[in-house]
Parts: sequence; structure tokens; C-alpha cells
Amino acid sequence: MDTEDWDRAPLVQAITAGQLHVSLEAAALILAQQEYPDLDPAPWLAQIDALAAAGRGSLSAQPDAPEIVGVTSDILFRDGKFHGNTGDYYDPRNSFLNDVIARRTGIPITLSILYMAVARRLGLELHGTAFPGHFLVVHPRPGWPVVLDAFGHGRILSEGECRRLAEQQGFPWDRRTLDPLPATLVLRRVLNNLKAIYAGRQDWARLLRTSAQILAVTPEDSSEYFTQGVAWAGLGRRETAIATFEHYLTVRPDASNRDDVLDLLSQLRLKR
Repeated sequence: MDTEDWDRAPLVQAITAGQLHVSLEAAALILAQQEYPDLDPAPWLAQIDALAAAGRGSLSAQPDAPEIVGVTSDILFRDGKFHGNTGDYYDPRNSFLNDVIARRTGIPITLSILYMAVARRLGLELHGTAFPGHFLVVHPRPGWPVVLDAFGHGRILSEGECRRLAEQQGFPWDRRTLDPLPATLVLRRVLNNLKAIYAGRQDWARLLRTSAQILAVTPEDSSEYFTQGVAWAGLGRRETAIATFEHYLTVRPDASNRDDVLDLLSQLRLKR
């Protein structure tokens, strides 16, 4: 992938005034256009519609939340053979919803986006959460909510299991992590996964594309200019890297990594 049109951010078309004006699953497919520029969301949304339609006949006339959860889990994990990609967790395709649907495998957040989409079509609203390290979905109800792990085949978690899962991820248990997460921040979390993968692989062109998408979702996050400076430096584009790092220090004069950026700038300038 080259750097032509590196700052093209397909998600711009899905966000107005910081809010999504399409469904989360449609936005996730638009996000995937950074890798698949010609991707048309419509056929993939039709596949989600078909998944829901396959389960609708199994529901009673007035299904409650547990019934819809059970049918959704059966549709996806028993009949559809969707599963968490434990064998190649860091494959970028796990973060693109079209690939998740086509390959029947993904990571917690993309499987959760698909789960929420099917459940909503069957009459149940679920919301994503900020649970650390492992994306979970929730249906609020009095007392303990319905907490679902889509990566675990739709397993319903108790409070004790949530506590243990948080501790396994290295975080103290805080029930507030089950509060609703805005849809834009769900997308940001998908992009964070891609950002980490591409940075680790030193795939600088894709890192630039992902950073542009992050700024489309959270334009206030000026730390992305640092990410872009690193990517330009990795690509050997010294002048662009210098200009980007200088811009970063202009918009973040009190950045905690200011000294590191100044060192990078010195090194880049010496190579002129």
C-alpha cells in the first residue's frame, strides 16, 4: 500500500457533529473502506439482515431479552459457525467487519458489533462498553445487567466473572466500565487495534491511513500527529516527518513526550 491519498478517511461520511448518522455496523463497513476502497456496505448489511431473518421464526410472539439473546447466539455461533480468532488474533482482517462476516471469525469488538446488529433486528438493543482489554456488550435491566461475551460464543457473564476478566487484563474491577460507550468510541477502539497492529508491523502506509480515520472519529486527538510523524519518518519522508512533528509540538506544547520528539527532530534534521 502506498501513501497516495493517505489522509482519505471514509468515516468522515458517517459522522456529523461528532455523532454517527448511520448504524454502527454500517459505519464499521465504511471504516473497512480504508483497506477496501471499493467496498459497498449494502451487500454485507443484507447478509446481516439475512442472519436475523433466519432466527425470527424461532422467537415467540413477545420475546424477552434472554430469549432474543439465546436465538442470536444460536444464529451466529451454532448455525453460522462464527467464532473468535484465537489462532491469529492480530490479523488485521479481524477488525474489518466484511472480513469477519466472510471468514466467520473475528475479535471481541467486531463479533460484538455483529452480535448487536443481529439482536437489534430481532428487537433487542444492546450497547458496547469500555470494559478494558476485552470488548463486552450489555443489555441493562434492574440489578445485574445481561453482560455478553461475543468472543466467547455469547456467554453471559456474572459480576464475579467480569471481575476476574478485568483482573486478568490487569485492571481493577469497576462496574462503570459496563456503562454505554458512544458508537464513535466503539469505532475508535477498532481503529486502536489496527493502529497497534500496523505500528508493530512497521506498516507505515496503513498506519497513516488508520491515523487519518482516528482523526475523523476523534478530531480533538492531536496525539495522532505524533503517530503520523513516526510513520512519515519510517517511510523515509524526512521533511514531511519534520513538519508533522513540528505541528504536533505546536498543538501540544506541553506534550509528555516533548523531549523525545525534540530528539527525533534533531536526528531528522541531521540527516538533511
